[in-house]
Amino acid sequence: MPYLKDMPLEARLAMLNRRDADRQPQDIFKPALALLAQRIALVSSFGAESAVLLHIAAQIASKPSLRAGHWPGQSKTE
Repeated sequence: MPYLKDMPLEARLAMLNRRDADRQPQDIFKPALALLAQRIALVSSFGAESAVLLHIAAQIASKPSLRAGHWPGQSKTE
């Protein structure tokens, strides 16, 4: 595979779309989580697309570390 960073954006998107056309979203997302050692932040507007992304991430993540109103490393009394 050519280096993605050396390709124009449109060419990157076309190549990745061709490569991933028959894959399930979880199969695309799982290697990204593994590569980042599951240290990833997701931002959501809680619209339809965001809800799907959050659902997929929750299915894949082995140890979710966020709770509503609580940041990792922050004590509950702060």
